[in-house]
Amino acid sequence: MTKVVLLKSWWLNVGDGFVKMGAEHILNNVFGHENVQTCSAVGANKFDMIGDGAADHNFPSLMDVIQNEIEVVALAGCVLNEKLIRLVEKIESLPKRPKVLLLGAGGYRYEKREVASVRNILERLRPFALIARDSESLEHYGDLFDYAERGLDCAYWVADAVAAVQSERSFTVRTFNRMVDPGRSGGVVMRCEHLPLRLSIEPRSRSIIRNLYRVLRPGVRRQDIEAFYSDNVAEYLALYSAANEVHTDMVHATVASLSYGTPVQMYYRSGRQGVLTSVVGEEVFNRPFVCDPQYLSKLKGGEISTLKAMFRK
Repeated sequence: MTKVVLLKSWWLNVGDGFVKMGAEHILNNVFGHENVQTCSAVGANKFDMIGDGAADHNFPSLMDVIQNEIEVVALAGCVLNEKLIRLVEKIESLPKRPKVLLLGAGGYRYEKREVASVRNILERLRPFALIARDSESLEHYGDLFDYAERGLDCAYWVADAVAAVQSERSFTVRTFNRMVDPGRSGGVVMRCEHLPLRLSIEPRSRSIIRNLYRVLRPGVRRQDIEAFYSDNVAEYLALYSAANEVHTDMVHATVASLSYGTPVQMYYRSGRQGVLTSVVGEEVFNRPFVCDPQYLSKLKGGEISTLKAMFRK
């Protein structure tokens, strides 16, 4: 069987963790879990984190140990950006050029300059297949792949990867990391912080700014008392699965809630909103919305079948 490597970044945003858990589940279904190995690509960015902004294109990796076995390299999530170049040399260094799969992939933005840069990187990488999480990535980059299909963000599979938790306590999750929370829920509220490790890994300059803010800011607010932090991605998923409702400005908090069938309302529009609207339409922005589980299951089953067919050829 094909040996598959999921080359993933160390998650900094919890939503990245949701994407990687979903991607692992998809690959296990397509290739068999015994043929899938997850390898970290955080080494490509390590110099960013200590402040000089340089990339390490040939970072040490578990891939170096299993390099003779690798036939497919999968990259998942928001990988269609200029930092993709940091992984190209690593993939090119393998003894046998693997098939490169971009799974549930998209970009941060699609301005002309960024698209031209990413196209140049993809032409060098010569990737095999794209499962695009939005129509823009398919439109701008689909012609550079042997196979290109519209699909789902990998985080729609989190409910398949991590079992839901049945709550004995009624509570609401309000996750607002991009804007001020526009409302208030009665009863018990938990506020999931989707960047729990940022103080320990971000560049030094930002750390200095945050320390100054900490000195100057007022006392502890209610939002701080209600804030939830964890280094365990599955713990966030447990909360989203068990909540009465979720209110949020985060795309992947919304996707995770939809995956578990938890009523969720999204408040923040961005260039990534197609991850949601292409699956459930606009209603998720208007009221707490529950996704039809049979409809979502049909979409996910179709994508798994498409991937199996691609790699049988």
